[in-house]
Amino acid sequence: MSNLPASIERPSDDQFTVVLTASVGREESSFESDLDFLIFIESDETYRQFEEFFVFFRKALLEELEKLNFVAPDFGLMHLCQTFVTPERLQVGISPLAWRQYVEPTVILDARAVYGSEKLVDRLQQALAFKLIEEREAWLQFLKEKKLEPFKETLRNGLDQLVAGDPPGDYKVQFRRIIPFMVYYLVTANIEKFSDSDTLNLPLTTSERLEKLAEVGVLDNDDAKFLQESHEVILQLYTRYSLVEQSSHPKANLYILTLEERERLQYIAEELLRLFDKYITL
Repeated sequence: MSNLPASIERPSDDQFTVVLTASVGREESSFESDLDFLIFIESDETYRQFEEFFVFFRKALLEELEKLNFVAPDFGLMHLCQTFVTPERLQVGISPLAWRQYVEPTVILDARAVYGSEKLVDRLQQALAFKLIEEREAWLQFLKEKKLEPFKETLRNGLDQLVAGDPPGDYKVQFRRIIPFMVYYLVTANIEKFSDSDTLNLPLTTSERLEKLAEVGVLDNDDAKFLQESHEVILQLYTRYSLVEQSSHPKANLYILTLEERERLQYIAEELLRLFDKYITL
């Protein structure tokens, strides 16, 4: 921020924070992952007072990332949040009935501070926990209809393409997201087990969250372990698939999955369908 014009007033570092979120925030990104940012601000009043700074800051951040080629096709897409998040906005903005107008709760759950106040992240996540308790049924219904039902259909209809070693792009991406969204659903359904009056005690990674879900009795230990191992397998193969897709070799896709890997993914998909029926009523 050394190039900040002298005419623009700057807030203190404890009044805002920049977070990474989604797969990057969970430390589960791949070569094709988006680089998702949010800017948390302590209040609407702070935003109004320093609006000129925040507009400048967002533009400067984008320009710096462009210098690092994060907007090039080989690095996927970079999303810079167009809606600043404050506690006031969060209190009225997470209803799934108007979800397109605001940041989704899952994005806030995955937030990891990279600049500014970590306490602000805790504050917003705890505010989210209270709001999710109030709107739990509506949000669970949203997750079922918009996320989990399409994922389940993907497992049923796209399995033959996956094990053939040449899944289409949408199927490949959805398969990578299935377990994290199962976790979002189970966490939301049992949010009291992860929060107290002061903080939301939600681990960072999907694997750690699965371990916590078993610890609090939401998942059977064997199921949690299976989901942890499966998530790691999916991430590893997805990363390799993404790298191979960048290859100029005309037959690159033929070398993506071994027969053993295909059989393992088929088993994972079949077990995920069983666990859907066991833990999630669709």
